[in-house]
Amino acid sequence: MSGMNCNCDTVITDKNAESDGMREMPTISIIIAVFNNEQYLPACLDTVLAQTYSDWELILIDDGSTDGTGSVCDKYAKTDPRISVIHQENQGLSDSRNKAMRLARGKYIGFIDGDDLIVPDMYKVLYQTINESDSDIAFCEFRRFVEDDETALEELLNSPPKESAGPAFRISSIEEEMRRILDADSGAYIWKGLYRASLIKDTLFLSGRLCQDALWSPCVVVKAGKIARVKDVLYMYRTRAGSASFYGFYNKILDYLYVRCELLDYLKEYAPEWVVPYTMEMFTICVTAGNRISTLDNESGIVQYKTMIKKSLGYFSEIKVREILRDPYTAPKRKALSVCGKISYPFACIVKRNLLVIINR
Repeated sequence: MSGMNCNCDTVITDKNAESDGMREMPTISIIIAVFNNEQYLPACLDTVLAQTYSDWELILIDDGSTDGTGSVCDKYAKTDPRISVIHQENQGLSDSRNKAMRLARGKYIGFIDGDDLIVPDMYKVLYQTINESDSDIAFCEFRRFVEDDETALEELLNSPPKESAGPAFRISSIEEEMRRILDADSGAYIWKGLYRASLIKDTLFLSGRLCQDALWSPCVVVKAGKIARVKDVLYMYRTRAGSASFYGFYNKILDYLYVRCELLDYLKEYAPEWVVPYTMEMFTICVTAGNRISTLDNESGIVQYKTMIKKSLGYFSEIKVREILRDPYTAPKRKALSVCGKISYPFACIVKRNLLVIINR
């Protein structure tokens, strides 16, 4: 996986940063990389400060923001010595996270998006779960909320800590988690977990690409020895126009196909049993891209799309119809589309475009 493109002109504004070696090592390192997030970042940071588990450090990466995000970061760093701020020229989300992981001192690492919210017990519950289960990763459930709809959040975020003997969790299998990553609703979201640092520190995010979670998450999951899953909703995911999640559809599709090709190369070497289902998932995205090429209004964009689709279809050509039919991890509708693709890619595009009742993705 790609390495870092870190800029040497980084400025660390935590007043205690120079004496890090003298500070007690935190149990959890929380990483938040932000770019032009002045409006939502304070609410996010308030939920971090409200955590009932206190043995953490927060590494804030201000990735070249041009609004007041940097000032918000500095303001919070002055209020709590556990917060460190790094100001840098814009390098992108992946390089920012990679830099933060390199600096993280905790035994465990968690990630938060700067416009999201976490419930007060999140890291207490995830940490207790990892300890009690001796797991490498603890995942929680999450809930989406629309940009400015705060009503549904107040009761959850302001609810008192749960009085219980311990967190309610179960051991999840690698198979379950890899299936969840294939599911668009569950997704490859890194922020729903707490990770053992020794598991993830050598797994870098792919530089310069959107959808980097779609590569990083499955690579980490197949490396894990044990994974625990908490039943509670502990993370609140804000959906808003203009965020990275809503960045141009076409760029997102191009990058998604790119990272899926990278993932398939990884799976071939380390988890070959997942090559076929993840290839079929990528083929579904190829069909979506093929059906939308006609809406592009520039020739260079069309060429880029066709080139990326051609590369992705090369991976699809390597799997056989019998492997598609025998695969235990893939839903029948996606299998049907893949079989159509074995007849021809244009035929699969026609089937999905005109028979959405049958092929629903």
